[in-house]
Amino acid sequence: MKRTFLLLAAVCLLLSACSRGPKRGDAFDGVIADEAHGITMAAEDPSAGGVTLAIMRTAEAEIYSGNAAVYSLQQEADGVWYVLERQRELVTTAEAVGYLRDETVRQELSWGSDYGSLPAGHYRVVKSFWSEEEDLFLLAAEFTLT
Repeated sequence: MKRTFLLLAAVCLLLSACSRGPKRGDAFDGVIADEAHGITMAAEDPSAGGVTLAIMRTAEAEIYSGNAAVYSLQQEADGVWYVLERQRELVTTAEAVGYLRDETVRQELSWGSDYGSLPAGHYRVVKSFWSEEEDLFLLAAEFTLT
């Protein structure tokens, strides 16, 4: 009987730890670019487990980003954006993704194994981009989970 109780307690503890979502890290101190860079990114169909990014280049210059696995999540609290910590190290290839002008590219993100399930709140996905004319810059796509 004591073993059964201890096993149930351990399972409950594990489940409660998993349901809290990702751990909030430091406040973000970088700069998010605007549409002046000639590329936009919006969040579509957000859920606790993922989102679809709609990315469109309007600039003449070629613009690139990392593949769909290369992104970070942030959560807003009291007007401050905080970086969410991954539950495991990011492992990906070093390929560049290019975007055709005036065509929307959709990247489906599923962060269950990287961040866990997100609780209600205001979030944003942050991705880095670059071009031949510009160094690395960041774009964000905000969304709210209720």
